[in-house]
Amino acid sequence: MVSAEVLSIPYVILPGVIIPLYLLICYVLRAKEDFYKKPVYLIFLHICYVNGILMFTMLTAGLFELTERRFEISPNIRPIEITMGALSFWYRSIYTFLSMLLAVNRLLWVFDAYRTRTSNYEVDIYRYCFFLMWFALLVLTLMSNYLNLPFKYEMKQDIYVFKDASHGTQADFYIMLGFMTVAILCHLITTVRLLHLKFLRRSAIDRSEFNIFARILILFAPIVFGRVLRFVINHYLKDYGIFLLIFAFVYRMVPVVNLCSLLYMDGNLRKEVLQKAKRIFHKITIKRGSVCPIPVSNP
Repeated sequence: MVSAEVLSIPYVILPGVIIPLYLLICYVLRAKEDFYKKPVYLIFLHICYVNGILMFTMLTAGLFELTERRFEISPNIRPIEITMGALSFWYRSIYTFLSMLLAVNRLLWVFDAYRTRTSNYEVDIYRYCFFLMWFALLVLTLMSNYLNLPFKYEMKQDIYVFKDASHGTQADFYIMLGFMTVAILCHLITTVRLLHLKFLRRSAIDRSEFNIFARILILFAPIVFGRVLRFVINHYLKDYGIFLLIFAFVYRMVPVVNLCSLLYMDGNLRKEVLQKAKRIFHKITIKRGSVCPIPVSNP
């Protein structure tokens, strides 16, 4: 399909740009005390990890499309196809789970009467959740290869699919639905509480914390939009291949949207990332300059 082949070009190029930026953001979030001590940035850190994984699956999808090979023929390539399919399949549930944790974090923030006393416990709970999340992803990925589950890359749809799962019986459908419901309820309660504090009690709201809440809403929006778009396509537009390609493209652009929103709406994070990037670039230029031979003029 010509459209899929055209989309495969940015699928190969974008990961080479986005993945290093995510690695840089992860380094800053882990190294800077202003970030790693805040529970909300701990969740942002793991969202960066998960988005990096999706970008890697995007890279393999682009390579699959460009080479135009039927990878199920080669037994050496089949484990890669299963692994990338499993990671792409469970990304949705993990991303929704992390978005739910962000919604819970903002709910705790807006009811801040006991916030300082529960911050340490909150971090411990998050770390326990992260351990279970990554352990489950590792087990599911390994078991997918061990059981040779029918994860396949569909050339015509330009997306990884689970061949034996029909609509309404997919595990991730109900998992995402539960996480999304909790997240939406938390966001609604947080919004009502903020309006109550602002207009009825005339209380001052921390602008930086409110910006984090706005950023979380932007991170949560692609989940809702993607789920609605997928429902419309599956029920009304599934016979039109171009809409399947649009859904696949929008689905894979979630990490790009997240990256732009994180850097644009967080001035401190953007400043630290730019400074670190300049230092790395400066070190690279110094090393290149030291390798170059120094010209010696003849007497």
